[in-house]
Amino acid sequence: MSKDILVVDDDRTNLIMAERLLSDEFHVIPVTSGELALEFLAKAEPDLILLDINMPGMDGFEVLHNIKTNRAWEKIPVIFLTADCDTETEAECLELGAVDFIGKPFEPAIMKNRIRRTLEIEERSKDLEGEVRKQTAKVEKIQREIIISLANMIESRDGSTGQHVKRTSQYVEMIINELSRRGLYGNLIDDAFIYNLTKAAPMHDIGKIKIPDQVLQKPGKLTVDEFEVMKQHSPEG
Repeated sequence: MSKDILVVDDDRTNLIMAERLLSDEFHVIPVTSGELALEFLAKAEPDLILLDINMPGMDGFEVLHNIKTNRAWEKIPVIFLTADCDTETEAECLELGAVDFIGKPFEPAIMKNRIRRTLEIEERSKDLEGEVRKQTAKVEKIQREIIISLANMIESRDGSTGQHVKRTSQYVEMIINELSRRGLYGNLIDDAFIYNLTKAAPMHDIGKIKIPDQVLQKPGKLTVDEFEVMKQHSPEG
């Protein structure tokens, strides 16, 4: 399946030339302005963008800024197109987040090679990210199993069951999601906070490991002193 390449250039001659050079290998989408490029991105995501710098209205730098500050588009590789082939311009392009720089007039072999190389790097990067996600998921699964096993072991010391651990985790998740929905503690509650808190919830009684058996497992009512000892499981945890 051919890759989609969005070509943004106000010069229609350049668009025709780019389409002729690339259409045998790629699916080319030509647009004549930065504004039209952003309109297209709002509907579809190309595999690569060839972006002219000097355009009336929204120039290439502004278009790139819009792309890199949008989470849906920020990973799309952008190659700048310009007749201004000085090192200052090239440095500015790369600093803004472009992956490469192609000078005008187009040199067919160079243009295709740079596009191919960029797409290959992007493909490898996606493969690597996918593998990292898989390995991270495996590690997180092991972590969750260890946490639950340890929590259940601790709960079993005072006659509780794993259902207590499960219920407490569910309560925590319900409460934190409702707080988030209401917009409360917005400076604290984000996706990472919710994830970490719900995963840590089973460990809420970990401090019981420090409570002596004669107190923790006492069948009758605790004395005042014993209750003070029992309450220490929270700060210990």
